[in-house]
Amino acid sequence: MHKQVNILTICISALILSSCARATDKTLSPPSETKWVNVEVQNP
Repeated sequence: MHKQVNILTICISALILSSCARATDKTLSPPSETKWVNVEVQNP
């Protein structure tokens, strides 16, 4: 009985943790509507 409770607790915990995790977008590509900007630097 104690082993079944442990397994049930682990399953419920894994379910809760997996539902709380959000998929994050870690790509470095800019959005499609982005425009390029030219920057010029002048030394004094």
